[in-house]
Amino acid sequence: MFATTALVLSAGVAAAEMKLSGNGRMGVVYDDALVGDLKTQFNSRFRAVFTGSGTMDSGITFGGTIRADNAANGAAGTAGNVFVSGAFGKATMGDIDSALENAVGDLAGVCYVGCGDGNEFGFSGGGDDEGLLWSYTLDSFGIHASLGQRVAGKDEASAAVTFSMAPVSIGAGISQDGGKSQAGVSVSGDLGGATIKAGYLSNDKATGTDVKTEIGLSVSASIGTTKVSAYGRQTETAANAKAQFTGIGISQSLGGGATLAAGVADVAGKSKADLGVTFSF
Repeated sequence: MFATTALVLSAGVAAAEMKLSGNGRMGVVYDDALVGDLKTQFNSRFRAVFTGSGTMDSGITFGGTIRADNAANGAAGTAGNVFVSGAFGKATMGDIDSALENAVGDLAGVCYVGCGDGNEFGFSGGGDDEGLLWSYTLDSFGIHASLGQRVAGKDEASAAVTFSMAPVSIGAGISQDGGKSQAGVSVSGDLGGATIKAGYLSNDKATGTDVKTEIGLSVSASIGTTKVSAYGRQTETAANAKAQFTGIGISQSLGGGATLAAGVADVAGKSKADLGVTFSF
């Protein structure tokens, strides 16, 4: 009788759930930019992640995610995110990336903890500011638009498009941040187990040490459970000063959510390297 009553009470109730996951890592990192004995250090971290999801009676889905260490900022909308999704597309609020960044993306990363993340382009907008991102996909095409939270002297907006037809994907867009605009494009292709990606980013009104252009290329190849990645990126300032970023890394799945990873990188003339194991739960 109790089982029957429970089924009756639950009938027609929209599905909703909360999941707990997490990730961790432990290893050793080297950074030539530091001094003396500080160049080589132990590195470890554990993070818990909460993810909620549900479906309205109308079929519209909703959800959100937050890391435990960011719970306070999540209450202010500057960390984590919440979304609603349906025939109108997907609208996300919180700690979002701009439409341009979502469409163009970064180059393939290397190393256990990124080795300085020299594979990442210098996108403006989104990120740390509470904002709104809207995305709509129709077959092979995607449209993206974002607005940052308006603050004194800063008004962020971005628009981008994507196109994907195997094995090629293209992303392009523009953004405006505090009176300055940025444009970017990327092309990637999956060729027999290898992924090749090229990207370009430009900033108008760049002066002095401001980065005017960025260009980069990355390659990732998988052989069984082993993955090898490499990238090269160059920036040029308005004063024509150039900086190079290169890196190569290898990772090996150990099963059960554990991965052994290592890599080396040169980040604007500074050497970085690391070795460690990452975990996902």
